[in-house]
Amino acid sequence: MHLNNKEYIFWKFVSLSIVLILFTIVFLTLISKNIELYVFLIFVFLSYLFLYFFKKVLQNISFSSDSIFLRPSNSKNCDLCCFTVNVLDLDNSQRSVGFPSGHITLVTLFCISFLFLLGEKITHFHSFLAFLYVVLMGFSRYKLHCHNITQIIAGIVNGFIIAYFYIYYIKTRIRKIKN
Repeated sequence: MHLNNKEYIFWKFVSLSIVLILFTIVFLTLISKNIELYVFLIFVFLSYLFLYFFKKVLQNISFSSDSIFLRPSNSKNCDLCCFTVNVLDLDNSQRSVGFPSGHITLVTLFCISFLFLLGEKITHFHSFLAFLYVVLMGFSRYKLHCHNITQIIAGIVNGFIIAYFYIYYIKTRIRKIKN
């Protein structure tokens, strides 16, 4: 499954759109001074720290070449800031861990939290856009050979779990303080 240049650029743009969303959230948080957005940024930061250390622990474990934890064998290094390392040139001990997908985790967390923060203003269109964004991000990570299906599903589940704790924290702590 080889991508032509236009397809590659499209899927790379979808994949990197998470950076634009994070900068937008930081900007909106700074200008709005909304405590719920500040808490959201803290949850994003903590979830990424957790993923980072979880993947570092997994990186130190020996896996077979077909392990669900390792990135696909035909991938390039798909970490956010590195586009040049071809995984085919690495032996099994050097292949990076892709379980769970950090991009999918953040997108799922963002979409669910966004829908929650919309509250009563939420429409079916908002829900559809959130669902579409998660699907597009998952498809882009798969098409770019950055993750396999298991890693993408694990990222979605991870995003749901973190979003659950975020929403629970907002409902039980922040909104009770406001009232």
